[in-house]
This record gives sequence, structure tokens and C-alpha cells, in this order.
Amino acid sequence: MRRLRKTVLTTAAMLVIVLGATAARALEVLVTVDASSVANSTPGSLNYQFSAGNPTAQTAQVVVSDFSSTALNLGGITYTNSASGGPLPADVTILNNPAVLSNRANQAVTFGASSSMSFSLTFTGNALTTPSTADSTFYFSLLDGSNQSIFGAYTLPHLTITIPASGSGVPVISSIPLITAVVPEPGSIGLTTMATMALALVLSRKTRRCRDRQRDR
Repeated sequence: MRRLRKTVLTTAAMLVIVLGATAARALEVLVTVDASSVANSTPGSLNYQFSAGNPTAQTAQVVVSDFSSTALNLGGITYTNSASGGPLPADVTILNNPAVLSNRANQAVTFGASSSMSFSLTFTGNALTTPSTADSTFYFSLLDGSNQSIFGAYTLPHLTITIPASGSGVPVISSIPLITAVVPEPGSIGLTTMATMALALVLSRKTRRCRDRQRDR
């Protein structure tokens, strides 16, 4: 039984290390957008951009995933520099690529009546873990047919997420009132459940082995 407790504790420690390392490598931001003020049948685009502050910045990437929408007709997608994937709702990946000024993905859309959308942003890379001398900033904007703000009362960009050169991994988020961007709490229910299931599996296997050994004696 002492050996069983030691194995469970060792497994628990390994899970904490693995999950902690995963959390340190990635930053997730959940975004929701209320575009209901945009008139029905208005053409426009969703503009995603990721830029390094200067050529000495560390590299990073952002993946736009889990895209869903209401009353939004999605069209084609175009890229500038280091962006790929898509079109939405398929995942889109954008590198901050310090060698160029801007890296963009621009998704054409037509807004319907009372449209809305949501998506996840997952940031990974050295900019989060080994800082240099410059920030990296993600920008999101909703554009009209003239590449101006779709919201007359709000200028561009509509959402900014800055990964600071401090390397703390804590983003600086700024958005207009129509956009909500939140960072999930670390140690979410999903991670807790995964750790609990793994520990229960180890405990169950070790318990069966102990019983089998006792029967064989």
C-alpha cells in the first residue's frame, strides 16, 4: 500500500508538471462579438493581424479556432505575409514574423440581421516564454466595404491583445464595448477532470495488482 501511495503521488506530480508546462507555453483568449447594430446585407470583412514591435522581438503565432456565428455569410479569405489556413470557420494561423511590418488574414463576410460571432485565440511561441526587447500585438477589426470601421462610433482596431516584452504571459487586452475578450482561469474544469481521470486509472490498476498478488499467496 505504501508503494501504491508513492506511485499515485508521483503520477500526480508529473501531471502537475505537464499541465503547468502546457499552460506556460500557451495563452488562450475567448472572444465574442455583438455585430447586431450592422445593417442587414452589409458587405465587409473580419481582419485579423499579428505584428511584432520590432525585428528583435521573439517569434510567436496565434491560431483562430472554434469560430461560430449567427446571421453571418462567410466568403473568401486573403493573406498578407505570414498567415495561412481557413477560410473561417476552419482554423487560421498567423505568425508575428518580426521580419515584416504586418501579418494579416482578411475574411470576407456579409452581415445579416442581428449578426454575432465568437472564436478562440490561442497564442504560443517564444514571445510568451523567453522575452526580448519588444512587445507583439494582435489586432482584430470589423471592416466595411471601404476597409473602414463597420461601427461608425468606434475607430480601428476594435480589439488589441498585446503580449508584453516582460514575458509574464499576461496579455494586455483592450476592446470596444461590443467585443468581450476573456482569458480562461488556469486549472480549468477540463484540466482538472483530465488529471482526476488519470489518477483514478493509476489507482484502479495498482489496486487490482495488489489484490491479484494477495490471491496468489
